Amino acid sequence: MNTNEINANSKILKILLDRAVLDVMVWTHNNCVNVPQEPDYMAALTTRFTRNLYHILQSVFPRNMFSVTGVFCHQKPIVDIGCGKKPELSDLLLVYIDNDCFGKKMYNALLFQAKISDRYKMKVKGNELHQLELYKRWLKFVYHRAGRFLNGKTRNVCPKTINDGAQYLLIDVNPYTNGLDGDIDKYPMGCAIPDQLIKIDNKFTREVIDFLKFKAGRTFEERSSITED
Repeated sequence: MNTNEINANSKILKILLDRAVLDVMVWTHNNCVNVPQEPDYMAALTTRFTRNLYHILQSVFPRNMFSVTGVFCHQKPIVDIGCGKKPELSDLLLVYIDNDCFGKKMYNALLFQAKISDRYKMKVKGNELHQLELYKRWLKFVYHRAGRFLNGKTRNVCPKTINDGAQYLLIDVNPYTNGLDGDIDKYPMGCAIPDQLIKIDNKFTREVIDFLKFKAGRTFEERSSITED
């Protein structure tokens, strides 16, 4: 599945992915006893959206083979950036591995920090600035609560600035209102670059499509020994 194939099918892909996200929103609201919170949406994305994504990719690109899975982790991993309060690394991690007909593999990843909002922009609260600090400056960090195989290990992500590999994900509190009310479009989930005033600049579903085209996210190497990043 290359960029030309994705572009040729972008119209139907956008429609189906939008429906898949709406399915996540409605299912979450209908199955939560209380008002849904960020972990509820993340769990639904991990289970329902991944399943729907697999069927969408299979139907739109029938000549390709796909494997899609999701793992839900709550309040992990926590990292120490040396600034007192320890932030979560993310609420959602997307990983894409593309294996072409010649056996060449390309790897892409995208982190999301999720926030509940009924507007297309919001200000980061004072007690959440440590998370923003991580996504804006990428200080060297140590895994603090991430399981016994990662605890104590150090990571040094470059560049030390905002990049497409880590974004905020705003989620509408009420999917029945057609989603976050922006200047151009309405949708229940939107992506934004890290800043003290978070402002959506893309739909989550369009970001996923760009991610599959390697236009969003950060590429990475299969073997960590190749790079210190």
